Amino acid sequence: VIASITNANSLETATAEMNGGSVTTNQVGANGVYALNTGKGAAKAKLTGGAIETFGASARGLFSNVSNVGSNATSSATMEGGSITTKGGRGDAIYAANSGSGAAEAFFHDGSIETNGDAAYGIYVSNTGTGDATATMTGGDLSTKGEASMAVLASIGNVASSATAMASMEDGTITTIKRGSHGLHVTSKSGSGDSVAKLSGADSTITTSGYDSDGLFTFIGGAATTGTSEITMDAGKIALNGDISTGLNARTEGLGDATVTMNGGTITTRGTSVFNRADRADGILAYINNTGDTG
Repeated sequence: VIASITNANSLETATAEMNGGSVTTNQVGANGVYALNTGKGAAKAKLTGGAIETFGASARGLFSNVSNVGSNATSSATMEGGSITTKGGRGDAIYAANSGSGAAEAFFHDGSIETNGDAAYGIYVSNTGTGDATATMTGGDLSTKGEASMAVLASIGNVASSATAMASMEDGTITTIKRGSHGLHVTSKSGSGDSVAKLSGADSTITTSGYDSDGLFTFIGGAATTGTSEITMDAGKIALNGDISTGLNARTEGLGDATVTMNGGTITTRGTSVFNRADRADGILAYINNTGDTG
């Protein structure tokens, strides 16, 4: 299912929506539902029902993409029901990408997501332009089974950006089983933008079982960056079964703050620690890795 606009001057919206039935793809890069806009308008991909299954590498389930660097429109991918299963490496279930100045947004409200390949994220929001990157989960079941397969990843990759990368979970269940597979992962290389992760809702549950697989992890890269790496947990449950895994881990290489606030909920760690490393098997960790910062 593909909707594409290829006129660089178009201001219209590319919308791809699936409400039922089934889609199966087998080739590399063969997406299930794909909205692409190379013009100046928005891209919207939506799943409300039905089943999507992809087998190829880099074959996403639900994918929205604004690829024009001159666009200020939004790229949004929304899942309200149904199921997405991906088998290949880098086969993200939900992926929203933006190269312009507009936002990249992904919403997971209900349904089931399963990824099986390595580096295959459940929800992936990437902004390489100057807009925000926001991933929101309010329900549903999400599991990843490969290595380095984050359940939810929000990323800003432009050092000239001042935008915010954010991931939030208000309800639902997240499970990851392999090494380096965090629950909520937010990363930014922007000059002054923040990396923010939030967990709320009494029924929110995150379980990780792999080595070095945190519950919530925020990161800001670059020694000259000034943004804040920030985590807030108001409710919910985090269970960590792997070694060197932290419940709430806020980290920055820059000049800004690293802040973790826990107001409620529970964190359980069962792995072992390595005490000559910063990223031990801790419940809560705020870490600044910049020798020039006096904050």
